[in-house]
Amino acid sequence: MLIVGGLCTHNTPEQDLLRAVASLRSACDLVLAFDDGSEDDTVKRARGLCDLVFASKKPEPRLPCLRRAMPYAEAERLGATWFVTHDDDEEFSPTLK
Repeated sequence: MLIVGGLCTHNTPEQDLLRAVASLRSACDLVLAFDDGSEDDTVKRARGLCDLVFASKKPEPRLPCLRRAMPYAEAERLGATWFVTHDDDEEFSPTLK
């Protein structure tokens, strides 16, 4: 069984990124980040924390449904049995861990 976590990022504060990735790592085999054109160092920091990082070179519309399409496709390509997503400011409830 392969559990893949996807994280949507955009100009994510460092503490939020650390917390969101740690939360996904607590339940997932792989953590993927999908950045929609951050103008700060979010992508660089994500590369140090996540297994794979996909980054847009320019800011894209902040449309959550569209941004989630690529993570689902990538998880399927990797053979994920389960796929979970977080926004960059979310984490699992401690009762789910």
